[in-house]
Amino acid sequence: MLKSTKLCFLYLTKSLITLAFSFRKLTSDHAIEWQTLKLEGIEDFPLGFLITPEEALKTTKDRAGTILNFGTTRGVFYHNTLVGFCGYRPELFERTRHRAHVGPFFCPIKIPRDRRCPVSYVRRYSRSARRQSRAT
Repeated sequence: MLKSTKLCFLYLTKSLITLAFSFRKLTSDHAIEWQTLKLEGIEDFPLGFLITPEEALKTTKDRAGTILNFGTTRGVFYHNTLVGFCGYRPELFERTRHRAHVGPFFCPIKIPRDRRCPVSYVRRYSRSARRQSRAT
């Protein structure tokens, strides 16, 4: 009985944590938060972004908003706070629409382990997009 109670509690806890996350497109409204996270990622992992912090600091808020409005950057939110992001660029040709490029993907290390960006959101989103492209 005690073991099953612990399992139920663990499942419920994991479910509540998962419900606290959401994954959606970023827009120009998220420009400042995105720039802050991106700069942190560039400083921590410069080879992952192929840009220097100095180059990143030259990006204006308007330019960041334009980049985000292309619709190719997704954000991971924890209780409506942006905690990570990833690029998601599906291919445009009909025969290859089921493919996409994902990256860069960044979630700060300082976030507690139970609140880090679950990669499963990226997978789930890409599978959903692939199903939709096959249906059309």
